[in-house]
Amino acid sequence: MSPNIKISHKLYSHLEKEARGFETPEQVIARLLEKVRGVAESEKLSPATPPASNRDYTKYLYNGDEWGKGRLVLAVVKSLVQEREETSYDELFEIFPRDLQGSLGVFAKTVDANQFANRYFLKSNEQIALSDCIVAVCSQWDKDNIKDFIDAAEKSGMKITKLGTSQNKEGKVTVKRATTLRGLVIQMWREAGRPNWNYAETKSTCLKANDELKGRKLNPAKRFREQVEKGDQTYIEQWVYGCHFEWLNPR
Repeated sequence: MSPNIKISHKLYSHLEKEARGFETPEQVIARLLEKVRGVAESEKLSPATPPASNRDYTKYLYNGDEWGKGRLVLAVVKSLVQEREETSYDELFEIFPRDLQGSLGVFAKTVDANQFANRYFLKSNEQIALSDCIVAVCSQWDKDNIKDFIDAAEKSGMKITKLGTSQNKEGKVTVKRATTLRGLVIQMWREAGRPNWNYAETKSTCLKANDELKGRKLNPAKRFREQVEKGDQTYIEQWVYGCHFEWLNPR
C-alpha cells in the first residue's frame, strides 16, 4: 500500500467533523482505527451474548431495588450525577475510568455510543446529561468487570449488596425474588419483557406484587397494604406515580 493516498472532499469533511481540537487528518484516522481495533478486540474476547451455561445471573441490591449488572451500573451512575450538581465528563471519568469496564468504558458520549447502539443504554430516559455533554452508560458487564465497578462506586459512597442466584432441582438458574414492593414490581416488569405499561397495568402489577409478598409473609410497604385493604384508590395512585417507574413517569 502506498504511504500517500488521495481522499475525496466528502471524506475530508467527515474527518473534519471527527477532529478534536487541532488534530490533523492523520491523527483523526489513527484515533478512529484504534477505536475500531479496540471494539473488534472486545467482541473477540467478550461476546455480547455469552453461552447460557457461562452466564452469571447474580442480582444486586441498590437504593432499595434489585438490579442485574448493566442496569445496576446505569442506576449508580445516574444517582451519582443527580447527587453531584454540574458534573462534567472529566469529573465522571475520574470516578469511573475507562478500564473499569474494558475497551468500551463505563460510559461514552452519545455521539460515540450511537455507533455501537447494542452496547449502550441509549433510550431517551437512559441517557445522562452532564454539565458539558450527554453520555450513555455501557451495558456490557460480566462477573469480573462488575467487581471493579462496584469497588469504584463504593469508594464514592454508594452502598451495593450482592444478592446472588440459586438453582432448582433440575440445575436451572433461578433469580431470587425481590423483597421490596417497588423492587418486585420492577422485577415483574422485566420478566414481562419491559413493556410500556400504562397506569392501570402498573397498578395491577403493584397489587399482584403486594399479594405475592403477603403470601411470602413479607410486608415491606405497610402503608400501601393498609390502604389497599381500605380501597383507598387516591393513595394507591399517589404511591404508583411516586415510585417514578421508568416505563410510566421516570424522573
